Amino acid sequence: MRRWFLIVVFCAAALSIQADIIHLASGGKVEAEILEETDDYILVRMYPNILAKIDIERVERIERKPTRWQIYSEKSQKIAPYDAEAHWKLAKWCKKQGLYREYKTEVELTLSLKPDHKEALKAYEELRAERERRIKRAEKRAAVKKTSSKKTSTPKQVKSASQSKLAQIRKLIGEFFSTPEEDYKKREQILEKLSKFEPLSRSDVLSFKREIFRKAKRGPKATYKGGRGQLNSKLYPGTYYICIPRVKMRKYPLVIGLHGGGQGVGDGRTALQKWAFATRKGAICVFPTVIKKEATAWNKEREERYVMALIEEMKRTFPIDTNRIYLVGHSMGGYGTWSIGTHYADVFAGLAPCAGGIFVMMGQGGSVVGLARGTVVNLKNTPIYFYHGADDPRVPPTSDRKAAEVLAELKKKYGPYEFVYKEYNGIGHGFPPTGLRPIIEWLFKRKRNPYPKMVIWEPSRPYKTLFWWVKNRGGISQIVAKIDRAKNEITIDGPSSGFSLYLNDKLVDLSKPIRVVINGKEAFNDYATYSVAALLDSIADKRDPQQFFYAKIDF
Repeated sequence: MRRWFLIVVFCAAALSIQADIIHLASGGKVEAEILEETDDYILVRMYPNILAKIDIERVERIERKPTRWQIYSEKSQKIAPYDAEAHWKLAKWCKKQGLYREYKTEVELTLSLKPDHKEALKAYEELRAERERRIKRAEKRAAVKKTSSKKTSTPKQVKSASQSKLAQIRKLIGEFFSTPEEDYKKREQILEKLSKFEPLSRSDVLSFKREIFRKAKRGPKATYKGGRGQLNSKLYPGTYYICIPRVKMRKYPLVIGLHGGGQGVGDGRTALQKWAFATRKGAICVFPTVIKKEATAWNKEREERYVMALIEEMKRTFPIDTNRIYLVGHSMGGYGTWSIGTHYADVFAGLAPCAGGIFVMMGQGGSVVGLARGTVVNLKNTPIYFYHGADDPRVPPTSDRKAAEVLAELKKKYGPYEFVYKEYNGIGHGFPPTGLRPIIEWLFKRKRNPYPKMVIWEPSRPYKTLFWWVKNRGGISQIVAKIDRAKNEITIDGPSSGFSLYLNDKLVDLSKPIRVVINGKEAFNDYATYSVAALLDSIADKRDPQQFFYAKIDF
């Protein structure tokens, strides 16, 4: 009984101030001041100064209202000149609302206009006495801290950068974003220049976060009419069909559906007809048409970069849940899903390449001896559901069978590789007996983990230099990287140089030394370097507030 009583008291107190109203999925609501919003929770302050975290999954919607400070500003502007009583009245309101700094200001204003104001004089003496008590408490804490301090291992102390140095960094950030994304070599050169300013302090690096995100998110929003649109890009002027759910959501899953076809044929409409039902599950669904209709078009660099640019435009236009982006496709679209989805496995929450395949290397006698580079091995953290008709007359199931075989081997060697492969008799190049709905339902139960503790990467695109938290500077053919957070240790199997590890506090404890073991030998045991280059590179790569890094270790 006592617990419920406290909750009622807190809620009643919260209702006494003007604040945002948070409507909960359970039907209840909380009126409080929002201090912080993240992808996991909302931090709120309820009167009088009670802090609470609300799980974001419990939030249905937020009804915005003016904050106490906005109301205070409005009230103070309405006070007539030399009106001491009005200032005293506002002072009492500020105290009731917990605005103690503003309360002190209004008390002083009251006394400046009416020095003999008895109530204000009493309040001023109380404020002065409280200030003296705070000073004595602070002095006491400082004395205790000084006598009890012991020598401990601490990170390298890096002084704050000079204004001149920060200005040079800011200039390079501007130069980076003024360089077209296609000129990735020049962008890499700018990142190298930024690295020369290191080491930097943590606060100096993170001071650029908001500015970098703002610049990274600049660009045109989607323009569409009647369910059809065209990407706002001179390099990739592809068209697409779009389906938007009727229900309003705080964040939307995004499904990209790739159509089949070939030389001179194929259209996003065919993918829409297959996959648009996902809109009923609250997803925004986009179905691009290849820019040039040719065989295996989705496997070409142009179409790959077109699809990724389309995803970025959707993120600029809608509140996309970046941990719930899915790529699906049938036939030629299945080939494209295998290709694009594996090259950019760190973007997608799940893949569904249907009746497609991976380019394969054939041996004598027509047996498959290998799969295209940079595909299956990259799926360590990306679930995939694929199927094929055993009697498919257009696309033989050979490469899908080989892919399932390789995935099973990788799972046995490295631990979980989440995949489902199904093969059906009698469907030819068509759909499973149960249709595509079970595939979407399976995908929608998966969410991307933006910070996996194990990464396996085989690069295959020169412009794709960052994969999860591993940066390829030209030295990676294949890498297996694993973090043991309990030990603050990273183990590497693969190259000994030519790469960087991009880090943040969710991956390791940056306040402690990090041990890196490469191929069984200790290669590093020190503190990571706080890096604007890592921050800029990771934000520009995905424009994703749920996946960015601000420290690094170079090899």
